[in-house]
Amino acid sequence: MAPLLMALGCLLSGPMLDRLGRRRSQLLICVPFTIGWVLLAVARDLPVILAGRFLTGLCVGLVGPPSLIYIGETAEPAYRGLLLAAISLAVAVGILVAHVLGTVLHWRLTAWVCATAPLACIALLCPSPESPVWLASKGKLADASRAFRWLRGFDDAASVELQGLLSKHGAAAFPLGAGAKAPGGPAAAPAPAVASLPLWRQLLHPSFLKPFFIMNTFFFIMQFSGVNALAFYTVTIMRDVGSGLDEYLATIILDVVRVLMSCAACVLLRRVGRRPLAVLSAAATGVSLMGLAARLAFGDPDKHAWMPVSLLVTYITSVSVGLVPLPWVMAGEVFPGHLRGLGGGATSALAFLFFFLVVKTSPALFATFSPPGAFAFALYGSVALLGSVFLLLFLPETKNRTLQEIEDEMGGARRARPDHEQDKVGLPEP
Repeated sequence: MAPLLMALGCLLSGPMLDRLGRRRSQLLICVPFTIGWVLLAVARDLPVILAGRFLTGLCVGLVGPPSLIYIGETAEPAYRGLLLAAISLAVAVGILVAHVLGTVLHWRLTAWVCATAPLACIALLCPSPESPVWLASKGKLADASRAFRWLRGFDDAASVELQGLLSKHGAAAFPLGAGAKAPGGPAAAPAPAVASLPLWRQLLHPSFLKPFFIMNTFFFIMQFSGVNALAFYTVTIMRDVGSGLDEYLATIILDVVRVLMSCAACVLLRRVGRRPLAVLSAAATGVSLMGLAARLAFGDPDKHAWMPVSLLVTYITSVSVGLVPLPWVMAGEVFPGHLRGLGGGATSALAFLFFFLVVKTSPALFATFSPPGAFAFALYGSVALLGSVFLLLFLPETKNRTLQEIEDEMGGARRARPDHEQDKVGLPEP
């Protein structure tokens, strides 16, 4: 039931993000998160265990949207993809660490170790500023300028982006750095009229509906490619596919591959656009799953025992470099600023609902049809292959673009790239 609690947490985080701010929300969430782990560590009866599990599950959902939105709003465009992809890397490392700790430590000690993570977050967040985008949206333009300068410095590109942010919220122009040019076009205009509409009309506006539809479809493709089914039931799956390896050793191998490929994703997102990486990842994921389904359905289980593990490693490699990190990366980029908390929270909630459906249906898919796993892998592969076509047609490219440029495109505006970005077209990133 943990994914349902995570979904609830995501829904609750949206209004909290817009009301309290990105940084303050994360600080607040760390308190019940720590309490939840402590309850699990000291529990002597089932009700206390359930209470601790409730708090930790809820807080996983609560902390997801503020983390990705805070990174998206504070990072430099050239590094935003890498930093957002680091969230998926952290999850991959967490899965590996949990599997390792589960084999060497008592579960109470493991809970105490986990309780230190929210405390580390508090230590990192305390010296950090609030999101400049959120501060500007609340009319705190001087605070927004100070926070932006603390985070991004005083170079010309940062000055242009800050000028666009403040101009959007009605601030007067201020002197730019030497060589910087004031932004033109829609980004230099006051905040668009859509932000002053009633909430229900804002939610029906194309600037929200378009990214909401694209991102939820992206999350559906990611979840129904089976990545979390494999994460939850690796031991059972390895036994069913007849790999010839010890199931627990194979689990650790796949965990290590997942971590390495998550590292590769962070590097690739600095070099490759979001759309081509997503399309190639989905296509390769689908092909590897179809190959595994064919091997289980038509292959001789006594021959080529190495093949199922090889196909699973190929699958983990393919899905981890694109389909897993990219939805979380782009959920922090594509929503309009005034609805980013609500959009990110609702999208993350649906992602965890898809997560719940996959985890709850996959055992039946693997057990009901014979041979075990063939139908499930074929179904997940079909979703990934069809998803690659959808992503090719509809996924926007956000690499190296400011949040304002992305917001303009989602709302239907056609906007020239600023001079500081035109100069970089065709050149590799530093």
